[in-house]
Amino acid sequence: MWQTERRQMALMHDQEAPGSPPGVIVTRYGKGFVAGRAPVYWNGWDAEGARAEKASFYISMWIKIVGPEFEAAPAVTKLGFIGYGADPESAVNQGFFGIPNGKAPRAGRAFQLGFFQQGHVDRPLRQNIDSRPLMTVGEWHRWEAVFRLNHPGAADGGFSFWIDGRQIMRYEDVRFVDRDHPHGFTMYTWNPTWGGMGGTKTREDRILIDDVYLSGIPYRAASSDRGQ
Repeated sequence: MWQTERRQMALMHDQEAPGSPPGVIVTRYGKGFVAGRAPVYWNGWDAEGARAEKASFYISMWIKIVGPEFEAAPAVTKLGFIGYGADPESAVNQGFFGIPNGKAPRAGRAFQLGFFQQGHVDRPLRQNIDSRPLMTVGEWHRWEAVFRLNHPGAADGGFSFWIDGRQIMRYEDVRFVDRDHPHGFTMYTWNPTWGGMGGTKTREDRILIDDVYLSGIPYRAASSDRGQ
């Protein structure tokens, strides 16, 4: 499923794309873009859709911010959502990858990354192994992450994140599900929301993505092992 407004998402050729050249997807943020919105909406899962819940899954993608600088949003620029916990028919945005920032828009050449939980769990997961700003503008980077559900009532879920093969985050105390929000992982969405704390873009920026890959263990098949 995909939606786009005013041709802000398009296919283009990039012979330097390391994932699956030459075709890549480009997302455009125009000058004057208002915080709290995304220029495009695209999501996917397996053939059964969001009802095909996973107990754990792996995601890999290639991403490039077209440089030499990128104007980051106040608070967080949200770069891809993951659904879990809540009924997938109602919401699939309980966590997101993002670029953390201060209280005002900031143009920069290198940024830290994080995974931010929202909704029934509100917790920012920040770089806790390598804190360097490795997300540099003007270069292709490979993101890889592994998610593992927790037991309901226990903070024993897992999240790990790598950029270009270098691990920058590892958490073994994450809560994704609870008794009132029991659904497994249900969706990946490319809905790159530019902040939400006010502000307006003063320049045009573009982000390229390529070769998005996901695989996972079905929730029901793993439920006996997880005591659910």
